[in-house]
Amino acid sequence: DCSSQECVVSQYDQWGDYESLRIGGLVFAVVLFVLGIALILFCWQLTKP
Repeated sequence: DCSSQECVVSQYDQWGDYESLRIGGLVFAVVLFVLGIALILFCWQLTKP
């Protein structure tokens, strides 16, 4: 087992990585969503008579 300070630091690193991963995933999802909407609107404009 490790000392309490080491455990706290490793736990903090783990949650820090999780937070950045969550933010990165959220940004990635938003970008994909916006690109999808833009693509649908673009194709809809092309097929409009």
